[in-house]
Amino acid sequence: MIFGLSTGLTTLNTPSQDVPVASGTAPVISALGSRDGFAIDFVRGQMRVNDSAQPLNDFSGAPEDRLTVFGADGYEYAAGKGLVIDPARDFSIAISTGIFPYNTAACTVYVKYRLNAPTSTTQRYLFMIDNAGVDRMATYAAGGQSFRFVTGDGTDAHIALTSLTHTGDTEVRAVFGVDANGKTYVDDAGVHVNEPAEILAASTPAHVGIGGYNDRVLRVLDGTIAEIMVVCEAVPREDRLTLDFGGTVGAAVDPQHEEPHAFGVLGARNGVAIDFVANAMRINDDVTPANAYEGEPAMRLTKLGADDYVIDPVKGLSIDAARDFSVALSTSLFPYNPQACTVYAKYRMNAANTDAHRYLLMADNAGDDRFALYATTGAPFRFVTGDGSGPDIVVSDMDFVADTEYTVVFGADHLGKTFIDVNGVQVDDGTALAASTPSAIGIGGYNNQVLRVLDGHISEIVIICEPVPREARLTLDPFLKIYGAEGDSHTYNTNEATWGVGPEQFYAPRVTDALGAGYIAANFGWSGDSSAEMVHQLPAFFADGRPDIATIYAGANDGDIDIVADTTPGVSDFAVEYALRSRLEPGGHVVVNGFSTTIIARSGNVITVDPILPAAPSVGDVVEIDTQKNIETWVDAVAAKGVPHIAVIGYHFMNFANGGDTPSVEHPTRAVIRAAQFAAATTRNVPFIDTYEHMAQKITSGAVTQGDDLSWHVAVGNTHLNVAGEQAVADAVYDAFVALGWD
Repeated sequence: MIFGLSTGLTTLNTPSQDVPVASGTAPVISALGSRDGFAIDFVRGQMRVNDSAQPLNDFSGAPEDRLTVFGADGYEYAAGKGLVIDPARDFSIAISTGIFPYNTAACTVYVKYRLNAPTSTTQRYLFMIDNAGVDRMATYAAGGQSFRFVTGDGTDAHIALTSLTHTGDTEVRAVFGVDANGKTYVDDAGVHVNEPAEILAASTPAHVGIGGYNDRVLRVLDGTIAEIMVVCEAVPREDRLTLDFGGTVGAAVDPQHEEPHAFGVLGARNGVAIDFVANAMRINDDVTPANAYEGEPAMRLTKLGADDYVIDPVKGLSIDAARDFSVALSTSLFPYNPQACTVYAKYRMNAANTDAHRYLLMADNAGDDRFALYATTGAPFRFVTGDGSGPDIVVSDMDFVADTEYTVVFGADHLGKTFIDVNGVQVDDGTALAASTPSAIGIGGYNNQVLRVLDGHISEIVIICEPVPREARLTLDPFLKIYGAEGDSHTYNTNEATWGVGPEQFYAPRVTDALGAGYIAANFGWSGDSSAEMVHQLPAFFADGRPDIATIYAGANDGDIDIVADTTPGVSDFAVEYALRSRLEPGGHVVVNGFSTTIIARSGNVITVDPILPAAPSVGDVVEIDTQKNIETWVDAVAAKGVPHIAVIGYHFMNFANGGDTPSVEHPTRAVIRAAQFAAATTRNVPFIDTYEHMAQKITSGAVTQGDDLSWHVAVGNTHLNVAGEQAVADAVYDAFVALGWD
């Protein structure tokens, strides 16, 4: 069977031996980086294969040296457009799955192609892994129709249609893929599917076809392929929701391309970002994934009034009181949250004062539950929120200067209310938001009264529809990035009086100190927490805002827990040691007598598991906390929330005179925990931060003495870290972040 890729363009009779000449590293190859998979630039004639499992498969050279031709005709190239694949020719190509790391559980594809004609009377295949209905993965166009993305989960096939209308001889890009992070399909018309629950269950074909099936060469795209990249490992959903894989491909293809600043402010959070100067809009919605969008703002905004859009190339969207024009955004098209809304905007006014109200944003006009920023006649802006009982108003002390650019941040959620402009913080208090949900959000005015408008320009606006930590939103440009650290007492504990380590001296805040003023730490560590508890506490991890970086440091408290005789042990319910009961929380994974199961409830020291055990345990048997599976579950949950950067931290070096680690030999107990941490990071394709190795190098270099308990620990034989030890872990984490480009 084949994984088929096809493209079409008018055939140019370039001699088959005229292979393109490579010049510099192809952008698509740079985008592949060190990830497992392959990348081909047919314009430059370059190909790379990365295979960490089979290094002998690694390759860098001409595509013809690794691809297999099907049919009697040979290669043809169109200058600047790539490989010609034409149904009039007996030609198709494939790559054997034996010479690259094809992964049945993870496959994401980036492709740049052109069509000869917008439609065709026959089917056209851009990509095909398999043709079995329940396990295939393909992008193809039925006769006379646009492309569709089809995947199989082992039960049935799922199809998503594009809304892109092709134009002949026009370059188009697409990204599509499925792995543990879900299913994604995005092209130049925007996101067509973004489903976190979808998984791939494709069989392994003999070849990956490029240009159609390897046994049906007339089913081809009819055009040209410029670039293709197939990533054979899990790809973060945020990366594949852009056509440039988070900027890597796009930046290389177009050096002038920069992601709009507003997109960076939104990040992975739920909400909407618009750059009117760049004519770009992004919607993130993990509640209703079908709302996800990237494209022109006018395709999602509702225009009110008879006049049309006017965009100044520097100032952005003109919203002028003299014109019959305003815009709104339907709350059905983005994840508007009446309990959490924070707005960032960059704007300018036509005049310092006006004889009418001016509105930057209006979410509602009800007195007790509205959310707005507006200026009354001749006055500066005021921020009004409703808490369900009555409106609260805060007036800025800033005077406008005509045609001057301003930045403002205002918002309210369960963390309180914030309003800051260029004059500084106007309000930062505990007032919560309790607004109703309107049918639309007015941007630059009412959505039903277009004469009450901004009377100026908006260049950028971001509406974040989830909690934002108050510290993060107390800055105008940009929002602070959040590093969320989950862990046990090594991450945070309250024993400052005994051990002398204060809240700002643990590794998480030390890391953000090193990263600079643009970062804050959210420390979720707590003494005694097991990895099962960390899974159970996932809702709290996101309650006060979504981190930009997340790490988990788990396993130190995952020791065995005895089953006791408080109740008669059964196959689904049994009692455990009372003092350790809280380490076995619902959602956590455990192993009992070799059987893996999940805790679904705990009442006192009695836990309930599902699936039920094959046989009832005995008093004295133990419950093993499954460190690896719990970390994997935590990583999956955090990734599903859209956190772009996730890492697993490995157990730190125990510099004990007795029973500790050495630079060459790990203590057996710690080695088991580190192995589980490393395995979890490996299965989830996230970085593993090896603090043991990082700290061992300090000993090897002579910076720290081997066996000096007090060099890093609070007491002899105590695993807890003193200030120097926390700094050593912080150094390892910071160095890893920098190496990963997360700084």
